[in-house]
Amino acid sequence: MIAFLAAFLLCQESPADFLKKVEEKYATAKALSVSAEVQISGKQDGRDIKGKMEVAFRSKGEGKVRAELSGTMNDQPVPRTMNVSDGKALASIAGMDRPQKKDHALALGSWSRRFLVRTGLLGSTSSLFASVFQSQTVKLEDLFKVSEVTDGGWEKYEGRERRVIKFTVASPEPGSPPMKCKIWVDHKTLAVLKRESSQTTPTGSVTITETYGEAVFDGDISDDEFKVGD
Repeated sequence: MIAFLAAFLLCQESPADFLKKVEEKYATAKALSVSAEVQISGKQDGRDIKGKMEVAFRSKGEGKVRAELSGTMNDQPVPRTMNVSDGKALASIAGMDRPQKKDHALALGSWSRRFLVRTGLLGSTSSLFASVFQSQTVKLEDLFKVSEVTDGGWEKYEGRERRVIKFTVASPEPGSPPMKCKIWVDHKTLAVLKRESSQTTPTGSVTITETYGEAVFDGDISDDEFKVGD
C-alpha cells in the first residue's frame, strides 16, 4: 500500500517538474562519474549511418570536467577524443592532433552535468565544448533549451518500472532542427538509465541511443583527473 501511494503521489508531479528535479540532482552534485554505450543509426543523403561509441564522464564542482570518447562510425575508427577543464582552461585532444586550448571562466562542470540530462553524454561531451571553442561569449544558460515536456508513462527497464519523460531540445546551431528526446529515469535515485534522441533534417535523420552505467554521485575524484597541462 505504501509503495502504491508513493507511486500515486509521484504521478501527481508534472513531467516538467520531474525533469527539472532530475536536472538539479545532476547539476548540484559535488561530483559525478558515469559512462555510456552509445548506438548511432540513421541516413544522410541516402547513405546509411551506423556508429558505436563509448563515453566516460567525470565532473567535480563548478568548473571541473573530463570526458573521453572513442568508437567507430560506419566501421571506421573514430580518434579517441578527450575534453578536460580544470575550471580555468579547457583543452580538447583528438587522436594524435595537437591539443586545442582555451581559457574560460565558465561553470562547465555543473552545466555539463545538467546538459547530460538534456542532451546525453554525447551531446554534453561534443556540442557543449565545440560551442565554447567556437564562441567568444558563450552563454551556457541559452544552450539546449527544453520545451514540450510530456509524460511517457512507466516502462519496465532492467526488471523494474521506470518513469519515462519525453521532451524537445533546441540545437545550439542556428537554423538546425531540434532533437526529440526520451529518457528512462530511476524515480528513487533520479539517475538517467537510458535515453533516445532523434533529429530529422532535410537531408536525413539520426537516432542516438545511450545506455548508462551506474552513476556515482558525490564520489571522491582526484583533482589530478582534471589537469589541462601546459
